[in-house]
Amino acid sequence: MSLRGVLALVVQLAALSPALATAHSTPSPAPAQLELTDGRSYYPVTEARMLVDQERLLSVEQVRRLEGKANAWSTTRRFNFGYSPARRWLKVVVSNRGARSGNWLLELGYPMIQKVEFYQYLEGREVAGYKTGRLLPFSSRPIGHHNFLFEFAVPGGASTELYLMVESNGTVFAPLSIATQEALMTKSIRTSTAVGIYVGIILAMALYNLFLLFAFRDRNYLYYVVYAATFCLLLTSLNGMSYQYLWPDWPAWNKVSVPVLVGISYLFLALFTKSFLETKRLTPRFDVGLNVVIAGALFLIIGGLFSYGLFVNRFTSLFISIVPLIVIPVSARCAQLGSRPAVYYLVAFSCFFIGSGTHAARDLGWLPQNFVTANGPYLGSAAEMLFLSLGLAARIKTLREDLDRQLAISAFAAQVAHDIKSPLAALAVVEKDLTQLAEGRRIMVRSAIGRIRDIANSLVEKDRGAKAAIAAGAADSAAVELLSSHIDALLTEKRLQFRSMIGVEIEANQGADSYGLFARINPAEFKRDLSNLINNAVEAVGEKGRVTIDLSGGDGEVVILIQDDGKGVPPEVLARLGERGVTHGKPGGHGLGIHRAKANAVAWGGSLEITSEAGGGTTVALRLPRAKPPAWFVAKLDILPGGVVAVLDDDASIHQVWRSRFNALRLEEKGVVVLHFSRPNELRAWRNGNPDASRKALYLTDYELLGHAQTGLALIAEFGLGSQTILVTSRFEEKAILDECLRLKARMIPKGLAGFVPIAVPATPDAVLLDDDLLVHMAWEIAAESRGLRFLSLKSREELLANAEQLPKNTPIYLDSELGDGVHGMGVAEELHVLGFSELYLATGHAPESFPQTAYIKRIVGKEPPWT
Repeated sequence: MSLRGVLALVVQLAALSPALATAHSTPSPAPAQLELTDGRSYYPVTEARMLVDQERLLSVEQVRRLEGKANAWSTTRRFNFGYSPARRWLKVVVSNRGARSGNWLLELGYPMIQKVEFYQYLEGREVAGYKTGRLLPFSSRPIGHHNFLFEFAVPGGASTELYLMVESNGTVFAPLSIATQEALMTKSIRTSTAVGIYVGIILAMALYNLFLLFAFRDRNYLYYVVYAATFCLLLTSLNGMSYQYLWPDWPAWNKVSVPVLVGISYLFLALFTKSFLETKRLTPRFDVGLNVVIAGALFLIIGGLFSYGLFVNRFTSLFISIVPLIVIPVSARCAQLGSRPAVYYLVAFSCFFIGSGTHAARDLGWLPQNFVTANGPYLGSAAEMLFLSLGLAARIKTLREDLDRQLAISAFAAQVAHDIKSPLAALAVVEKDLTQLAEGRRIMVRSAIGRIRDIANSLVEKDRGAKAAIAAGAADSAAVELLSSHIDALLTEKRLQFRSMIGVEIEANQGADSYGLFARINPAEFKRDLSNLINNAVEAVGEKGRVTIDLSGGDGEVVILIQDDGKGVPPEVLARLGERGVTHGKPGGHGLGIHRAKANAVAWGGSLEITSEAGGGTTVALRLPRAKPPAWFVAKLDILPGGVVAVLDDDASIHQVWRSRFNALRLEEKGVVVLHFSRPNELRAWRNGNPDASRKALYLTDYELLGHAQTGLALIAEFGLGSQTILVTSRFEEKAILDECLRLKARMIPKGLAGFVPIAVPATPDAVLLDDDLLVHMAWEIAAESRGLRFLSLKSREELLANAEQLPKNTPIYLDSELGDGVHGMGVAEELHVLGFSELYLATGHAPESFPQTAYIKRIVGKEPPWT
């Protein structure tokens, strides 16, 4: 594809394909033969005889013998033959009517032809013959030039016949001209000068932005540098200069270089567009089009390298034609939404299209030949790269302004954090004297003090430099958290905060399906973001309305919806919500709340989307990847028939919750005994009087027991029943309590979720697994469920022995060989054998021969479920 044809008509003006320019050209009438006269040094070939060799088998001698046959040869005034695998033989008769003889050059001005053959006949005798093309080494060319040049001589008053064969998998384009060496040299110097200036400008822009990349670590500079460099290589490949100067001995690479370079340059153009214009945030629908561009670019790279052919060449031209129809509307839409970078982007590509358009207009005869029209694509591309670089520079200025503003906010935040420390310390002292308050009120006070402390600590951290990247900081300090507990505490706080607004209802939709939803978040940032979003919703409803917070999960994600029935957000504002400085309905607002929430959501691997209708309210959807629950969390409460459940709590309302739930399951009819205790001494006395029942009991105990020095965890340690105990407490997030709970191998249920934890009373299980790996539990449970089997999975020896009395002696029991803390499956199997169990299996990843043979182990199996 020549620069004249291909890049001249880039995008709608030509799409890097020479077909349009040539197909619409109107050549002047020409004589049957080209006549050389004195005083003229350059002749464009406007007419030639042509023979099409569809089988690609004819030699030049065979071609000459066909000249006398009807319909074999035709006259052509068009030298663009499109995509065709056939060979085309062109014949030009050159007559020297001048008095002097001399050497002339035939120029084939399209360096992308794969196979070229040239022959000269003088008085019926072959005097010259050459075979070359872009599939052969550059040294195969008789004259080292980026175009194909063939020298011939015509004596004065004589005629000569020139034969040219062209064949290619790409566009077959054969613009021919005849010139003296001096004329061609002058033309070549002008072209090389223009290309040299262009390459120098691009290299300067690329190096400058490469230094900025190292300085700012901004991926936009990386995308720009790669795009600019590869597009420069693409242009010089299309005009043949890359083959001449960069890879003259690599014909295999030269063959595929154009589609591969198109793929690489447009891949990084799409990445640059997405990042520079922030299309995913501003125009998510248009962003899909850029993803299509990325897919097409990857196809070109792979197809060019591994499956080069006619289809890839056609796809290249089609692809280059379509890309501008995507990126231009994207930048126009972003500019319409107020994006400053989009204005630079739009101006940059407009320069390129204008430059290419002037070149195309020259080829069509609409504009005269001059330096600008002859080098339009180079000038336009250079201007494009210059304006894109200016856009990146403007981005630096914006970042500096943001940094200055952030530093000012940070200084203010540091002062606030300093001032709040004193009253916070006083509150912490007072908190210790609130033991006589009902637990619900104590939870509320403790939660509020904790949030104030989180905010103060976070402000101090940000002032110390942790704010450098909100998203990065949020991701670095993220942990797996139970979302419902944070939402519950925050809703309690918000109802108190807005209790004076009698007409405003703040409701939560957290049903059974919201139980056990964990996500990796920064708790302080999460509560701050959710607090801001709820505040926005309350402000939107005014004096009367409803704000609803909905928590649900599914398909590996957690969704939090904050909905209001307020006035809604206008579309023009909605499109920009989330940008720094963009706000709605808040005089003097800075738009930081939604901007921060959106950045945090992305940093945590999720997203934040806002939908709204004028007068129909607003919905904010915070989507986060669902995380695996931690080891301490009770996903399901299994109570075996005939077992014992002991509840210890000083709060009568918690006893009532458990009674209601257990009565609904009719546990008494299944032989389950439920005992309720309010004081530690009551539980201790029962244990001392019922040693057998206490060993198989499941304990549900609170942590704080008012009026007693001993905590629930201290009782667990005293009884040595950690694996049989579940701590039901509102203080499950405190690190000291969590660490002690894990040390004792106890598990926890947040007290606020006692009414939602799933409770199952399975029938006699078909099999039992004892393994300390939760992933193994999940795999076996899934396999058992798929086969319709009743299955019980346990984590510790104590749990298994506690449930042993309720199990039939022929129940298949699978034991892990290593259970941690020095407990081995062989030892547990021996204990079970003494109790009368006969179906005992060792489920291990070790080879069977590594274990001694015993009478009570029926078989050694692997870690895979035996039912798969």
